[in-house]
Amino acid sequence: DEWTSDGTNHIISEIPAGDYTLHEVAAPDGYVIATDISFIIDEYGVVTVDDVTAEAHTEDGTPLMTMVDDTTVTTFSKQDATTGEELLGATLQVIDADGEVVEEWVSTNEPHMIEAVLVAGGTYTLKEITAPDGYLVAEDVEFTVNKDGTVTEVVMLDDSTKVRISKQDATTGQELPGAKLQVIDADGNVVDEWISTTEPHMIEAVLTAGGTYTFREITAPDGYLIAEDVEFTVNEDGTVTEVVMLDESTKVRISKQDATTGAELPGAKLQVIDENGNVIDEWVSSSEPHMIEAVLTAGGTYTLKEITAPDGYEIAEEVTFTVKDDGSITEVVMKDAPTPKPTPNTPTTPSSPSTGDAGDNPMGYVLIVTGALGLALTICKKRKED
Repeated sequence: DEWTSDGTNHIISEIPAGDYTLHEVAAPDGYVIATDISFIIDEYGVVTVDDVTAEAHTEDGTPLMTMVDDTTVTTFSKQDATTGEELLGATLQVIDADGEVVEEWVSTNEPHMIEAVLVAGGTYTLKEITAPDGYLVAEDVEFTVNKDGTVTEVVMLDDSTKVRISKQDATTGQELPGAKLQVIDADGNVVDEWISTTEPHMIEAVLTAGGTYTFREITAPDGYLIAEDVEFTVNEDGTVTEVVMLDESTKVRISKQDATTGAELPGAKLQVIDENGNVIDEWVSSSEPHMIEAVLTAGGTYTLKEITAPDGYEIAEEVTFTVKDDGSITEVVMKDAPTPKPTPNTPTTPSSPSTGDAGDNPMGYVLIVTGALGLALTICKKRKED
């Protein structure tokens, strides 16, 4: 006999005594073909299966043979390719050979099970429609449902997105520590924030493959300018997305000049002092301007102070300056005026002293004494004549 099951018992009448096999040619969709059942009918109509007399009978006493079909069971595990852990948030589909979507779901922290749906021996495709944030859409996985009733296990691995961000000195290309940095998504949300170190910063399993982001510097290290934003798109092929931002250093050129000639003036001891009174740099001027690079803060205000001037020059007044924040060189000039030469003393001509006043001239005293003697001699002579 041959038939297709319809949900009711199938009756075979007037079957002769003998050895028989109940064989399932094709199972219903979602079920596994059952194992053959061999049985014997003796001349009295008694049915035995594997040497055991059939105990089940219909209401009218007809022996009842029961064949049980196991359901097909297929489990789908969506995993992180690195950790092997279940990955939440992926939209997945099972598609049959005709391209029809059999089932669709969003992955959770447990494998997804499809039971009594897929055809035993049938070939299907597991397709990822969207990957969780921070992961790449995996390649399709083709699979065949087990025919033997065992669980068909299907695993799909998602690689995480990997973005390596390097904050570098524009001159040396070396990693630049101390910058406060952010990655911002297309909606203006801050996705990641950190302070740069001597190693590039890795962002893994966070940014969306194919997504566009902005790399922004909030504050630059001392001595550097804030760089312009860098826009980047996360690679979709599983490779590491490399992002580099360069910081230009501040540059201040300080010239100590002769106020008369404008030539560089060596030998002056100079200092640059910040707003808190701290000495940031100190040097003795030479025949070339002094350069301060990657030290002073862009936009910061400082004072150039002369401690000692070269011989023959006066100490100049302090010069206040602000460091440019546009990347150009800040030029600072301090001029020293020569020390004024002393005026020579002019000798004075002695004047004749007035009567009775010798003044400071010795001749005055001589005249006074001579006059006094002459007067005395005149008085003595007169007395003798009298």
